[in-house]
Amino acid sequence: MHAKIRKIFAGIDSTGLSHGQASYYYTKHLKLRRKFIKVSILADMRRQLIYGIKIRHRHRHDSIDFVPLLERAVRLVPISTVVADRGYDSEQNHVSAQNIGIPYTP
Repeated sequence: MHAKIRKIFAGIDSTGLSHGQASYYYTKHLKLRRKFIKVSILADMRRQLIYGIKIRHRHRHDSIDFVPLLERAVRLVPISTVVADRGYDSEQNHVSAQNIGIPYTP
């Protein structure tokens, strides 16, 4: 028996993490390069299931990962609506979501 796959209510967000043992003061004082990881995730807001993840090893704008995450998730499950914060609000993201057939609410 197959389960009925409903369209999901998706949300995209990201967070930055520093990796390494050195403190902020130590790296600033000795002018060392701080290591950084940025994680962007697309998830079903109702069931709290992750459908897409992108990990970067440097500072980048949130908007750059919007379309690749959305395209990957659409291959797995149909999406009814996608929401995101201001970091993802760009005309290109609105157009890309509409081309895929998804209403986008920043």
